Formats: sequence, structure tokens, C-alpha cells
Amino acid sequence: MEHSIAVLASSLNPEQVKDQQQPGWLHSFVPGTHEEISDQGYNLFVIHPDRLTDADLRRVIDGRPMGVVCPEVETESNRQAWQQALSGAGIPIAAYGNSADMRGYDRVASDHEVGGYELTRWMLAQGRRRIAMFFSEGSDLYWVRGRRSGYERAMREAGLEPMPAIHFAPYPFRYSCTNDCFEKAFRHMVGYLVEHLGGVGGREPLDALLKETDGHAYAIAAACRLLGRIPGSDVLLAGYDNYAMDCWERQFEPRGLQVTMDKRNAEMGRKMVCLLIDRCEGRLPEGPQLRLVCPELVVLDAPPFPSDPVMAVPYAPLG
Repeated sequence: MEHSIAVLASSLNPEQVKDQQQPGWLHSFVPGTHEEISDQGYNLFVIHPDRLTDADLRRVIDGRPMGVVCPEVETESNRQAWQQALSGAGIPIAAYGNSADMRGYDRVASDHEVGGYELTRWMLAQGRRRIAMFFSEGSDLYWVRGRRSGYERAMREAGLEPMPAIHFAPYPFRYSCTNDCFEKAFRHMVGYLVEHLGGVGGREPLDALLKETDGHAYAIAAACRLLGRIPGSDVLLAGYDNYAMDCWERQFEPRGLQVTMDKRNAEMGRKMVCLLIDRCEGRLPEGPQLRLVCPELVVLDAPPFPSDPVMAVPYAPLG
């Protein structure tokens, strides 16, 4: 076991994974960890979170693996308790995320500030000037703060004042893959967008929205259409995570996202393994270390031309 690295695996069953082909899903962390462990010449020990009892955790601790890699997984309820138990037993951990409860561990996270900055720069390059964040999550989350910081930096570099974020509540109904549910979803979005896209009170409509994730993008596009704004033309939509092409909602709305950001989950899985090995081999300073991975901008459906070519800001990817 001293030459084995344990990985907390995705809790999805094979049937679920089969329908998720794009790299933005959570289970994409795990192949990266497996490949890096193999490339580095260590044994792989997989822990399935839905099957891990307290007795199993005790056996893992008693077995004394070299270390444990803890990606973000679908079953989050016990991850923090497992990490505390492993770390308390002196077993090194490399985890994913940069929330307050993760900062006591060596960890890898996506650089959300760069992600928000790059998406906003791309929108500016399309001639967009009235760009707003449209999120259901609150500003207290570390990744929301990071993206907001990047958005504001890009807007100010373009000589524009950042716009207030638009917050919408979660759906008040059970979400399912049906036409009826999709209609409820986009009408829910209309209620939050009408004053920003519908010209209420003579207000100039927004011309771009930054979404927290690719999910529900097609409902937002349908809401834009109901408000008389053509998605992909009058209003550009940016998602995040890069799984839009797997979304079931595509069958109901022809235009969804124009651009998204791939967090490079598999690469972050690799980085977690490298970080753990560096810790085990004494190459890190004392105290928890954070390594950031830059996301990659992915254009899905570029508009044919900027809405205002004169105002467009040239865009070139960082690095």
C-alpha cells in the first residue's frame, strides 16, 4: 500500500456516464488521476463514495496508502468527513476546490478569475457592451467571486462600467427531460429577464449574458426568443464547464450557447496526483499549497459578425 495512491471515484453508474460525452462533467476528473498515477509508476486504489462505510474508511486508514486524491464528486455529503479522517490519521491528501473548508489541504482549483476575464473579452470582441452575469448561485462562493473579478477587469480595461449581476431563483418544480418541463423552465427565466431584455421602462436591453454553467442555457435562449430577442444574434450567451452539447434541452431550442469555458477537468485530475506526489516526496514547503489550472475558451456557435464592428475589441487567448 505504500506504493498505492487511492482516488475517490465518481459515484455515477456506467449508464449515466454513457450519456455524458463532453469533458465538463464531474466524472472527467477521474480518468486524469488514473492516467497520471499509471504514468508515474504507482498502484491505483479506487474508492467508490456510495459504497464507503465507516468500517471501510477505517480499513483504508489502517492500510496506510501513500496518499489519497479527492476530486469533486457527485456525492458530496461525506467528502469533508472522509478528508478530515484521512488527514487526521497522517495520510496525505490532494483535493479539488478552493472553498474555505478546503483550504487546510493541498488542493487544485480552476482559475475562475481567468475564466470570467476570457469570456468577457470574447464578448467584447464581438462588439458587445451591455454584458451581465446571469447566475443562480450567490456571490459568497469562491468561484463566483473569481469570475466576477475577471469580468470586472475585462470591462474596465475596455472602458466600460461593470453591470450588476442578475440573480435568478432555482426552478420551483421538479426538473425532468420533457417538453412540458422545458416550457416551464424558459417561462421561469422570462420573469427574471423581461426587464433586462424586454425594453421595460425604456431601458436599453442587454446584448450578452454570462451564465454560471452550460446547463439551462437553452431555456435562457428560448426565454430570449419569447422576449423578442434572437439568441446568438441580438443576445450572445456564454456558459461554463463545456458540456452543452450533451444537454437534453437542445432538442427544443435551436440556438443555445455561443461560447463556453472548459475547466480541463482531466488535467486537474493529473495536477492533483502530481501535487500529492510532490508532498509525499518532500518537495513542498510546510502548509497547504494551491495550484491553479487555467481553463480553455471553447467557441461553439460564433455569430457571423460583431453587432458593432467599430466597437469590437480584438480578442486573442491568453498564453
